[in-house]
Amino acid sequence: MGRDGWKDYDPETSKLLQQGMAQHIAKQRFYIGSEEYEVDFVSMKQYCVSDRTKTRRVQELSLVQQDMHTGLSNEFFWEAFNLAMAQAGYEVHACTSDIFDFRFNRDFRFVKYHGSNLNRGGVNYKIPVGWKRFAIKVFGKYDGGDNLWMHMDGKHGEWAVAYHGTQYNCLAQILHEGLKPGPRQAYKGKCGAGIYCTPNLPTAEGYASQVRVTVGGSARNVKFILQCRVRPSAIQKGTEAIWVINNTADISPYGVLVK
Repeated sequence: MGRDGWKDYDPETSKLLQQGMAQHIAKQRFYIGSEEYEVDFVSMKQYCVSDRTKTRRVQELSLVQQDMHTGLSNEFFWEAFNLAMAQAGYEVHACTSDIFDFRFNRDFRFVKYHGSNLNRGGVNYKIPVGWKRFAIKVFGKYDGGDNLWMHMDGKHGEWAVAYHGTQYNCLAQILHEGLKPGPRQAYKGKCGAGIYCTPNLPTAEGYASQVRVTVGGSARNVKFILQCRVRPSAIQKGTEAIWVINNTADISPYGVLVK
């Protein structure tokens, strides 16, 4: 025994013990339903133990602290969503996991965008800098249960990204019933009747009204935009910035962008 009751180990044993302790502390496992997940706090990634291709980045503590500072937490969003549903005449009997999948939220509010474009479904895609995306539960829900439409690797079957600006009180009906053609069809003669969306986020923001939401005694100005995937072959262009989707099955919201 060494000083104060601690045992002294030789340098090699101490090194092995330190490595083992670091590995134990760095990784934690937990279950979501029947799936076992592992969080690696060194690489800041979360893995599905049975399928390592199912991986996502772990939200850093700094972003959690920013949520606390800005008030745009999962809890705030869920309360605001319930308020929107109530104002639209819907009563929510579900829990968050029935409608949303917050594990796949992405925070783009503090991203330093370097200007390069990504590609989704053969169409340029720009990261929605300045917004936070709350993920809608869509896995296996659209396109006959085929999840290729959500891929991000440019392979066959991937859908393009588009945005749909909406007012606060319309969000509830859209998530409850899906996107539907609106009454104003400016490009009906050229493209036929359909759902209007845009690959240009500032264009969508022009259709998203700002509302003041009071949750937990705190009032904040909020905007909502739906981030969607669109079947590339279904895109009809009223203009380069305005797309018309004739069939509702060809456009799928998968996230609510909030600012």
